[in-house]
Amino acid sequence: MPAQTETTRAGQPGSKKRNPFTCAPGRPYKVVYYSSSLAGQIAAVESGLAVAALTQCSAPAHLQVLGIEHGLGLGPLEPMQVALYRSSASRGSKAVDSLHRTLLQTLRQTSSAP
Repeated sequence: MPAQTETTRAGQPGSKKRNPFTCAPGRPYKVVYYSSSLAGQIAAVESGLAVAALTQCSAPAHLQVLGIEHGLGLGPLEPMQVALYRSSASRGSKAVDSLHRTLLQTLRQTSSAP
């Protein structure tokens, strides 16, 4: 399921099920952009249109990490499951094998971090 980029706007009802910012109960928000593309989500944030819930490894260093100290009431987000897919046609490709191994190692390290 694609991730959503959201911004808080007064007076706009939202769905708690789809809202990654539910740890700020009662805070109205409005979905202003929806994209399965990380680049699209980052572009919405960079333009000042939205805030987004991104993984630490995918957030560019020039973006500011927001939290409770910024008045958003955001605590840690719930952990999420991640799946790694590859095509059977990629078997035997040294480049794909290497990327696959690297991604698995990174995901396993991240999931076991405190």
